[in-house]
Amino acid sequence: MFVITAPMYRMYRPLFSTLGIIMLFPCVARTAVWAPAASFDPGRYMHTSTLLPNGKILVAGGSSLSKPINLTELLDPATGRWSAAGFLNYKRYAHTATLLPNGYVLIAGGYGGNQIMSTFLAYAELYNPATTTATARPTSPCGGRVPVSGT
Repeated sequence: MFVITAPMYRMYRPLFSTLGIIMLFPCVARTAVWAPAASFDPGRYMHTSTLLPNGKILVAGGSSLSKPINLTELLDPATGRWSAAGFLNYKRYAHTATLLPNGYVLIAGGYGGNQIMSTFLAYAELYNPATTTATARPTSPCGGRVPVSGT
C-alpha cells in the first residue's frame, strides 16, 4: 500500500507519464484518488510537467519513438482536455523545467538527437505560457553556464 501526501496549497499534482497518459490526484487532506487524464498525442516519455499558476499543466519536450520532440501541450485538469501550446526552439528530452516567479518556465539542458547518438544540450529557453512561445537564451563560453535575467 502506498500513502501519498501532498500540501493543500495546490489543487493537482502531475505525476510522471509514459504512453501518453498523465495521472492526476487531488491534494485532499492526505488522501489520494487516482484519476486518468486524457491521452496526449504523440505519446512521450522523458518530458517535463510543470504546474502553472493558472492551474494548467505544461508538458514540454520529451521523447517519442526514441526521437526527441519540441512539442508543448497544456492540460486543463478541470476539463481533462489537452490543447496545443506551441513549440520549443530545441528538440529535447531528460531536461529540466522550472516555473519562475514571473510565470515563465525556464527549460534547460537535456539531450537532443536520437537516444542512441544523443548529445547534451547546453541551451536554455524561456517559455511564456501567455503567448505559447519559447525564446532561446544564449549560453556563455564559460562551461555551458546559462545567463538568465529578468523580472
